[in-house]
Amino acid sequence: MDAFCLAAFLNGNTAAAAQRTLREGGLPAVMMPTPRGLTRACGLSLRFSPQNAAAIRNALRLLPAEACRFYRASEANGQRVFSPLGEQSPDSGAVLRGRTADTPTVSNSQTDSKRSKTADVY
Repeated sequence: MDAFCLAAFLNGNTAAAAQRTLREGGLPAVMMPTPRGLTRACGLSLRFSPQNAAAIRNALRLLPAEACRFYRASEANGQRVFSPLGEQSPDSGAVLRGRTADTPTVSNSQTDSKRSKTADVY
């Protein structure tokens, strides 16, 4: 699996506005369903390349911190794992299967009882 990043949004209007902002700035991102492990999100996320992460975060910097959370998806032990991307305010973090975003990682393919998992943040 190739690593990718995503921005998860609290509501669909913010997701659509972010996609429009990125398109106007020439930054490639694809709308996708938010992975189940990121439960605080509205269900829409933008997927983008790790190489574009800094430019995309900069383009979306005017969004309220609680409106958008950034993650990096990678593979660990054959499982897809989502880690918070860079500095984010812990009081506005997404709930990751019962834990706040200060828990660094959640696996998207384990059973609900084993969903939360700790790993290094990139």
